[in-house]
Amino acid sequence: MENDKRTNLFLDSVIYEEICKYSWLVSGVTTTPTFFKRDQVDFNEFGTKFRNEFPGLELHIEALGPTSEETEKQLLDIIKKPWFNFDKVVIKIPVSFENLKIVSKYSQRGVKFNTHLIFNPSQAYLSVLSGTSYVCPLIGRYADNIYALSHKNLRGGENDVGKKLLISIIVAVEKCPKSKPVKVMASSIRTVGDFVNSVSAGADVVTVPTKILESSIENEYTNQGVASLLQNMGY
Repeated sequence: MENDKRTNLFLDSVIYEEICKYSWLVSGVTTTPTFFKRDQVDFNEFGTKFRNEFPGLELHIEALGPTSEETEKQLLDIIKKPWFNFDKVVIKIPVSFENLKIVSKYSQRGVKFNTHLIFNPSQAYLSVLSGTSYVCPLIGRYADNIYALSHKNLRGGENDVGKKLLISIIVAVEKCPKSKPVKVMASSIRTVGDFVNSVSAGADVVTVPTKILESSIENEYTNQGVASLLQNMGY
C-alpha cells in the first residue's frame, strides 16, 4: 500500500525521565492503567506535572470501569481535573457499543477520544461513525494472539499480520463518512519491525515504548562505520 502520509511519533510511557529525554522528538504520550500500577506512578500527580512541563504535547489517558456508567463517571472525573485540556488531553476508551455511546455523547461536547483495543476494520468503522478522534489497533498483541492460535510466526515482510491489520483499518477509516479528521494510531509495538511497519503502512501516529524507540536507532553497520571513521581520524 503506497501512501504519502506522515506519521507522528508518540511515547508509550508514564515515566517522567523517559518523557523528558524524548520530549523534543515526540508529539504526545500514551498511558495505560497498567503503566501507572506497574511503575507506581500517581495518576493525578502525573497529569499535573505532565501538563505543566509539556504543555505542547498531547496526553492520552484511560477512562474505564466495569460498567458503562462507571466509565462515564471516570470520564467526568478526568474532565474536572485542573490539568485537563480539551485540545491536549485525549480520553482512551475500549471499543464497545456502550462505550461508543459515550464517545458519541461527549465528542459533541468537545472531548477527544482514542478508541482502542481495536482488532478488526468493522470496530474501527463504527468508532469513526461515533465521533472518535483516534482509532487505535494493537498490532503487536494481535500478532501474538494469531501466533498463539496458529503456532506460526507471521511477523515480518509483506505478510506480517500486524501490518495487514493496520492497512485494513486505515482503508476502513478512509472509506467511512466523518465530520472531522480521524487518525489511526498504531500501538502495542513489540518490535522494531512493528515500528517500521506502522510507518510504512501509513499510520497517522505510532506510539512506541522507550525500549523499542532506543533499539530503533541501533545498527551494527552504523557502529562499524563510526568506529572506522574515528580510527582514521586518529582516535
